[in-house]
Amino acid sequence: MSDRNELIRRAQERSEGAVAPEEWGEIVELEEDGGVFVGRYLGSALDERWDPPRTLYLLLGDDGARGYMPARFRLEQEMGRVSVGETVAMYRGPDVETKSGNTVHTYGVESEPNKEPLPEAAAPDSDLPF
Repeated sequence: MSDRNELIRRAQERSEGAVAPEEWGEIVELEEDGGVFVGRYLGSALDERWDPPRTLYLLLGDDGARGYMPARFRLEQEMGRVSVGETVAMYRGPDVETKSGNTVHTYGVESEPNKEPLPEAAAPDSDLPF
């Protein structure tokens, strides 16, 4: 068995790594059955805090705030049709129960081209993960 202090140090290190990078902004959480996000799609990143790494969608809200939304099965299917820079509307529908008893989120996503340049502060940068 390893040293107790070493075990605690490793746990502390993992907790510190659980903070999202500042450039991702705040997590975007949509309420069940009616939650909406409208803004620009900046691209995707891999969240290495998960094992295996989890896909995130990087967004720019209408208010200019950066945000990110973790991928879920149905959202991932919907986002496959969206291109970087487009205006995107995301709608969270009611949760549904699968045959196996799991609850899954439902999403609808629509997008349209946006010819406006992304604000400089939100434009993809070589130092950022998108």
